[in-house]
Amino acid sequence: MSLTTRAPSPFAASSANGNCPHDLVLRSSDNVDFHVHKTVLFLNTPKSFHTVDDPASQSNASEASDNLHAGLPVARVKEPSAVLRRLLLLCYPQPIPSSAIDVLDHIHLVYRAAHAYNMRRVCDIIRSTLLSRIDADPYRVFAVACSLTLPDTARAAAVGTLKNPNALCSGEYEVSEFSLISGLCLTALCRFRNQCVHASCVAVDRHRYVANCPSDEATAAFGDLCWWSTKGHSRGCGATVAGTGRDCTLKSTGWFKLHMARVYDAVRDTPCSTAAAAAVLDYTACLPCISRCNLCVADAPKQLQVLAGILRTDVDAQVHTVAERWRF
Repeated sequence: MSLTTRAPSPFAASSANGNCPHDLVLRSSDNVDFHVHKTVLFLNTPKSFHTVDDPASQSNASEASDNLHAGLPVARVKEPSAVLRRLLLLCYPQPIPSSAIDVLDHIHLVYRAAHAYNMRRVCDIIRSTLLSRIDADPYRVFAVACSLTLPDTARAAAVGTLKNPNALCSGEYEVSEFSLISGLCLTALCRFRNQCVHASCVAVDRHRYVANCPSDEATAAFGDLCWWSTKGHSRGCGATVAGTGRDCTLKSTGWFKLHMARVYDAVRDTPCSTAAAAAVLDYTACLPCISRCNLCVADAPKQLQVLAGILRTDVDAQVHTVAERWRF
């Protein structure tokens, strides 16, 4: 007779409600017995958990007793107890413990088991869980999603990684789930990030330069922003126009040019809308220059707030366009 271990509550024999006793034992691959209800399993999966009733395995009383536990039939499953417990917790119609869904460790094994048993509801819960964990663990979710061939989740996680500084492509960042996927997946993630860096920098550049535009058109289009205005500034401040006609370029005031260079560097390292907006609003280094111009000191703070919102939208749109072309 093989040695078995009792599963903890709520799958222990003593956990059953007197009006609804357990009627089946699931024995994990590491010989842990889970007392469950056939009805609950039936509602979650069309597949049957066959009990061990092969007469050849019952050549003696000791072996035959392996097929019953506390008078209940025993069904052996291939999943280890850690995976089986989380799978069963997701099956029962009760509040799902955070330990069943919030922990990403081995969640790919739970999903594979749910998929093998055709537990659609459980698979949906796990997919939703992965999406909810992207902000906290984008690289882990990306690796799990790739290993499970969940392209939409993998793409969303890839976008989520953009909120972290560019450490992956330099080999400075690693999570245990990377062992689940090939180097090709990580190479693809680096390529995706590089494309998003380029696209985000393009969005920033649109607010850094106004080229090949007649000065009167440029002033009409951007003159309401103090850094593009050629009039109303204190001495030594204000936008300038270089060239003539279609070859002219409207150059922003000096402090804004330096400020947007910092925004550009921030987006190049962290190509997401949040980083772009935060960089626009962090203009502390420019305050000495801003404070020397009456127009800029009056208008720059509120206009930079507007620019932060515009740039957030622009970078989001650029990243979305890049992401739509990818399938991980």
